[in-house]
Amino acid sequence: MGGAQAMKRIPRIKFPQRHSKHSGTTSQNSQHQKTPSAEETPRTFFSRSPPSMSVAGKASDQPKRTPVTQEEIESILMNSQICRSASRATKSLFTSSSRAFSGGRAAAAAATVSLRGVVPSLATYGRTKSRNSSTGWISGILALPAAAYMLQEQEAHAAEMERTFIAIKPDGVQRGLISEILSRFERKGFKLVAIKIVVPSKDFAQKHYHDLKERPFFNGLCGFLSSGPVVAMVWEGEGVIKYGRKLIGATDPQKSEPGTIRGDLAVVVGRNIIHGSDGPETAKDEIKLWFKPEELVRYTSNAEKWIYGVN
Repeated sequence: MGGAQAMKRIPRIKFPQRHSKHSGTTSQNSQHQKTPSAEETPRTFFSRSPPSMSVAGKASDQPKRTPVTQEEIESILMNSQICRSASRATKSLFTSSSRAFSGGRAAAAAATVSLRGVVPSLATYGRTKSRNSSTGWISGILALPAAAYMLQEQEAHAAEMERTFIAIKPDGVQRGLISEILSRFERKGFKLVAIKIVVPSKDFAQKHYHDLKERPFFNGLCGFLSSGPVVAMVWEGEGVIKYGRKLIGATDPQKSEPGTIRGDLAVVVGRNIIHGSDGPETAKDEIKLWFKPEELVRYTSNAEKWIYGVN
């Protein structure tokens, strides 16, 4: 036989052929079937490892794992983030129930930070075809009360930080009561954001008292306001319009309570030394009449943390 016989080609290895499901015979079509390669196997995002194969090439009896899609991952992340946001906002709401305004600001701030970027995405999230869409909408509904509470508290806080117009009339200036009146507003905790001393014309005084035009004392009132220097001011603070009127007292000094500016410093109606806005709309109109926008100063007072602080 020699070396030539030893160099015979090694016979091709044949794998066992698939047997028919209903019979023990070998299927002829299986001889022409080709096992798909790794490149031909379809893949899904974050798919699990393929089922293990036996030596004979058959799939084992292990349960088939369902691949996780990109859509399901996004829904899981969205659900966890919304739940955390709702939990934080609700917790802040209940712990601050005894502090109506200050606690509300804290809850609003917490909701603003935690819900940023989450609530706006609820609309697009609801259009997805995720299997967990019902769970996502429940979580979204839980977050909506916190968002509504946040907006309500922001509006309430904006309404609290008001501005009002206060003017010391010529009689108050001539009597040297400027510092006395200023100190009462400062000691209360209000912030001065604009001040100037002017001598208004009679036409300007008529614009200021335009709502009293039909009253018999209108001309005398305008004449007195334009008779000398007036200290015009804008004060800022929570409830400054309403409480500013309480500090001033009733229009008639004889009906003003002791402790008020008119009750302590004035005697008759014609010389009641001070004017103050009686409502939000009046305050806006009077500030606009007496001051230019650039004359109003915005700043943070160091005393605010001691006036509006929260324990």
